[in-house]
Amino acid sequence: MLDVLIKNALIIDGTGSEPYSANIGIDGSRIAFVSEGVTAAAASTIDAAGLVTCPGFIDVHSHSAPIP
Repeated sequence: MLDVLIKNALIIDGTGSEPYSANIGIDGSRIAFVSEGVTAAAASTIDAAGLVTCPGFIDVHSHSAPIP
């Protein structure tokens, strides 16, 4: 069983390909799948119809500055 299932999300994957509608399964702190047809039982389900997700991005935000 997944921890979270995000259904019907518009996926923008950062590769430059066209956005597509899919489901995202989250198990613990990991993305288990991003798929147009797969669904599974989950402790929590989010209907993301009309919303955009960008799964797998890493936040590289930092407050450090280069040392001159």
